Amino acid sequence: MFVHRHWARAEARVPSDEFPWTVAAVRGSDLGEDDARRRAEEAAKRAAAHVAEHGPWSREAAWRRDEEGYWYAAQCSAEEMVEELDDGRGRRIAAVTRNSYGALVLNAASVLFVDVDEPPKAGGLLGRLGLGSRDARMIAAMEAAALDEPSLRFEAFRTAGGFRVLVTGRPFDPAGDEAHALMRRLGVDPLYARLCRAQRCFRARLTPKPWRIAMAAPGVRFPFTSPENEVRLREWEIAYHERARGHGACTAFAVRGDDRPDTVATPVVALHARAVVTDGTPLA
Repeated sequence: MFVHRHWARAEARVPSDEFPWTVAAVRGSDLGEDDARRRAEEAAKRAAAHVAEHGPWSREAAWRRDEEGYWYAAQCSAEEMVEELDDGRGRRIAAVTRNSYGALVLNAASVLFVDVDEPPKAGGLLGRLGLGSRDARMIAAMEAAALDEPSLRFEAFRTAGGFRVLVTGRPFDPAGDEAHALMRRLGVDPLYARLCRAQRCFRARLTPKPWRIAMAAPGVRFPFTSPENEVRLREWEIAYHERARGHGACTAFAVRGDDRPDTVATPVVALHARAVVTDGTPLA
């Protein structure tokens, strides 16, 4: 997983009169802040040299400009580590991070979560007529997948924007073709699938999106560029978690497939249970 305990940001000036930019890079490390800083510095220097030689719009480069005017080299998403879960032998199997808009996110190394905005179209006459409820289509997709691989368990949850499906029974590779074929079969959001490949993990949001509980995003980028920015985020966190009470990320909807417990996935499933609320609780 591209999830790290330590993150650092570094800048480098482009050695060119044609492109008088300062570019920046953010990189992570599990070894310590010094190692993260070294990686960020190296990445920023490579990016600056690339701009000087090829220009900023070459196919090999991807750039993002932040609110302070800095141009960032392509990178993994830097998210603050909140909690880690290991397998008892020191191997990280999941982590909770805070994403760019402040929500807590579960990152799972091999337990498959699928974000579904629109389930696959129904088959038969109903499908040809464009009929059939979203609920029915979601259940049908799960049942068909469970018939093809009986050892798997499919647990669907309603979210504010659609469905989330948790698949247990065996591990999956977040960048593997097998996982992505199954995700497509269940109606995965394509952007979510791309994120899984890029981050090398499956992701499931545990807490509400701030705008769904009448809050703005924190407006502070991680890693923090100043102590004041960290203070701003900590103050925002207090208000956010207070406002988030009484809201949930998802609610249980349907289960299909094998009913035997997956002991390897159990700790991750238990962690995800924090996001699940009972019927009637607002989803955000």
